[in-house]
Amino acid sequence: MLKRWLKKLLVVAVSVFSLTNVAYATNVTLSYGNTDLLVPVNRDAGVTGAFNFTDIFNLDLTVPASFKFLITELEEPAYNIVNSSFSYGLYDVSNNLLTTPTILTPGSYQLRVSGTADGFLGGQYFLSASVSTPIPEPESTAFMVFGLSMIGFVILRKSRS
Repeated sequence: MLKRWLKKLLVVAVSVFSLTNVAYATNVTLSYGNTDLLVPVNRDAGVTGAFNFTDIFNLDLTVPASFKFLITELEEPAYNIVNSSFSYGLYDVSNNLLTTPTILTPGSYQLRVSGTADGFLGGQYFLSASVSTPIPEPESTAFMVFGLSMIGFVILRKSRS
């Protein structure tokens, strides 16, 4: 009786251990959203001629992740950005420009876009950002291996009896 109860408890424990550590979701916070964006740079009331702008997008990572982004100016007569002034970059908390951000450690980052807009309504650009976790967390793999080995142990014990 006690032996059967322990076997059932072991099966439940194995199931719980193998399923407890699911994949982490990466938390991305961008001012305008989190994927493909058409970002307008609007002209303030009373501003005439060309004007400077700086847009800041906050990125908060809770796990190591791969971050890729593409920013391109979209030319249109009503919304135009002066080509030579258009710049962007990814900065860490210490305000350092990250030139090759392949794998980012957990923390806060800023994606900054700046330039000069001289269109009748301002300017606009396209922003595409993607964040993915390239490899599973070590503890996730350890829990999965432990859970699978416990399931194998239960199956082996059951086949012998």
